[in-house]
Amino acid sequence: MTREFVWPELPAALHECQPWGRAGLEPSLSEALADPLVQTIMRRDGVAHVALESIIADARRRMHKATERAAAARETNADHACVLN
Repeated sequence: MTREFVWPELPAALHECQPWGRAGLEPSLSEALADPLVQTIMRRDGVAHVALESIIADARRRMHKATERAAAARETNADHACVLN
């Protein structure tokens, strides 16, 4: 089934205005959060921008710590493998 658009040029127009409309590209988080539609949905859902930024910052900190722990564990395992050989 093919899609019929009321405005056939719409997909092309969106791609011209939004380079992330092409496959493989996506907007940054700040660009996505600045999108008027996203802001409208956030207002409707009662999501405060400041609260969302806080949650995202916390998630980034936790991900960074987890990455550091994983790197340290790999280093420790590599050290043990050298001792055993």
